Amino acid sequence: MQCREVKKMLFTDYFDSQLSDAKKKDIEAHLSVCKSCEKLKTRLFTQRAIFKREKNDFVPQIVWHNIVNNIEHKQTRFIFSDVLQKILFKLNMFKPAIAGCLIVIIAVAVMISKRNVDNNIVAYALLDGVSFFEETDSVDFGSVIEEYFL
Repeated sequence: MQCREVKKMLFTDYFDSQLSDAKKKDIEAHLSVCKSCEKLKTRLFTQRAIFKREKNDFVPQIVWHNIVNNIEHKQTRFIFSDVLQKILFKLNMFKPAIAGCLIVIIAVAVMISKRNVDNNIVAYALLDGVSFFEETDSVDFGSVIEEYFL
């Protein structure tokens, strides 16, 4: 037997005499060669002996009533936090998707606002140009050098 199995049996069925004779012999054989498991058996045996020696005191009914009330109060108090914790855990799995969506939304908002600004600039320029042509009768697009060559 492996130590893990023996330790499990020591904590559960060994001291309660709920093992078959073959299982008990296997455990005893392991305990004879494994000092770690033997120490655990000794420690558990000592602890059980201490608890058996202690007398059982009567616990008043009000103490049990208070214990039950405290447990029920804590269970109802943690319902909201448990629900919130579950929601946050589920959202935690979608963090990359949420971050990607936010990036796309921000990029679209920036593009739309830039487009509106560009459209406003073009509109102002066109209106300014129209008003320029309305104000002057003759438009001179040339310069002194161009006049020289013409």
